[in-house]
Amino acid sequence: DLSSDLASVADGPKVSVVIPYHNAAATIETAIASMTMQSWRNVEILAVDDRSEDESRAIVQRLAEADNRLVPLENSREPGVYGARNTAIAAATGDYVTFLDADDWSPGERLARQMESLVSRAVAISNHIRIDEAGRPVAPRIFPLVRPVPITMALRREALLAAGPFDEETTGADSEMFARLEMLHGKAAVARDSAVMLVARWRSGSLSQDKEGGLLGLERHRYRAEWMFRHAGLEAPRLPDEPGRA
Repeated sequence: DLSSDLASVADGPKVSVVIPYHNAAATIETAIASMTMQSWRNVEILAVDDRSEDESRAIVQRLAEADNRLVPLENSREPGVYGARNTAIAAATGDYVTFLDADDWSPGERLARQMESLVSRAVAISNHIRIDEAGRPVAPRIFPLVRPVPITMALRREALLAAGPFDEETTGADSEMFARLEMLHGKAAVARDSAVMLVARWRSGSLSQDKEGGLLGLERHRYRAEWMFRHAGLEAPRLPDEPGRA
């Protein structure tokens, strides 16, 4: 049930929601529906195809014909989720921008809650929970089951453009962008919603489960170390290629 009990808001500022996708035919319709059914009605949904080879593009096109708030795009930058996000940010026309992955969904009050937070704060983020393919809550990296996630960040489009584009890495660049925004605006400028405003699928073959490039992989740890040192104005040390190797 993707609907909301909140009253519809039809005349608020436009929010651009960026949804990259790659071979997401099984999940993209649910992700998009969770945004078209938001109580915050003034939305622009930028669905960015990142070189899909399945029926994803046809599904997005069919949905766009039924709702003109959905804008199909193709990734014109580096392959991957962050190149796709940068493509969408460049095309966005909303006053505010936020993000969703193609295999996730949000309850119908997410945007309204975030827009309320942004009246007094520069950035808003929310909690999320992961579920496996059987619908069971999982904590694949760390506890607790419910915790904040940078992908839910919402902010003014001008502020996002001023911060610069996402690093077009394989994984982990949403954390870098959120840390960059905290540096620019200060931690006190971030509104943190304790409610669960995003449900993320943890599935076999997903980027987040890929041990080479995903949440548990060395690639992600190397990149995190690099940007943390970069933010501090220092040069990152070289990390080992394999566990246990100097």
